[in-house]
Amino acid sequence: MKWICEDPNSLEDRGLHLVESWTYASPQPTVAQQWPMRYRVGMRLLRAILPAPVETYKLNLFETVRARNA
Repeated sequence: MKWICEDPNSLEDRGLHLVESWTYASPQPTVAQQWPMRYRVGMRLLRAILPAPVETYKLNLFETVRARNA
């Protein structure tokens, strides 16, 4: 299955609120701290050399409007 959403904020009108958005090259700080140093350095280098592939894939955390109002 392939699904692309260029702008995760565009899903607001569908009842979803974007809480966080991270890429593989720029993960959550708490996640990145757990990576071995070679991965942290490697991702920085990869992002500098080939930014599109590592910045394109995003991990988004949404919450529903219902959850926000509860």
